[in-house]
Amino acid sequence: MADPGSIFLMVAVFALAISAHESAHGYAAKRCGDPTAERMGRISLNPLVHVDLFGTVLLPALLIMTGGYVFGWAKPGPVNTTNLNYPSRDRVIVSLAGPGANLALATTSILLTVIFYPFLGLVDGLYLLLQFNTRINVILAVFNMIPVPPLDGASVFRYFASAETERWLERNSYVVFFGFLLLLMSGVLHLIFRFFIDITTVIQGTLLAIVW
Repeated sequence: MADPGSIFLMVAVFALAISAHESAHGYAAKRCGDPTAERMGRISLNPLVHVDLFGTVLLPALLIMTGGYVFGWAKPGPVNTTNLNYPSRDRVIVSLAGPGANLALATTSILLTVIFYPFLGLVDGLYLLLQFNTRINVILAVFNMIPVPPLDGASVFRYFASAETERWLERNSYVVFFGFLLLLMSGVLHLIFRFFIDITTVIQGTLLAIVW
């Protein structure tokens, strides 16, 4: 189990990550013609307006206590697709906005780490905070792009899938969900997360070697 200081940093980073994710969905929907999320106060960095009891509180807490990769989800953002300017295309834009925000936060942390690396030791916990922010946001982006409803990847997959494939998924939704549960329980998801974390570590290490 992580020490109390690390737990505090992880909780803070996770709260910001899910808030940015859901706010990005709402902002994208607003730009595409649907103001529902804005009217309901969901374009906000206040994590309390996005909390889902299991996905935002219980699951991340369990993962932090057991030393696993921290991931989860927030209360789904409200989107009225009938308000979207181009519903089919805009659903994809709105779906990609959340993971895009997480990748933007992860990229920001990598750049800050590279630029200020010699000085990070001057502020206790700053380096660890940046590393948590990179890893948690990368994990959230990857997790949410899994093509299983209600995750964002499902909307993106439907946009590119053939009508026949989409009909098959609708008829066999229970198979897809069961497969997703197996993915969660088998440890495969852990390996997927590890793969993308390793990529970000290599990118950060390469940039550090070039700059310093």
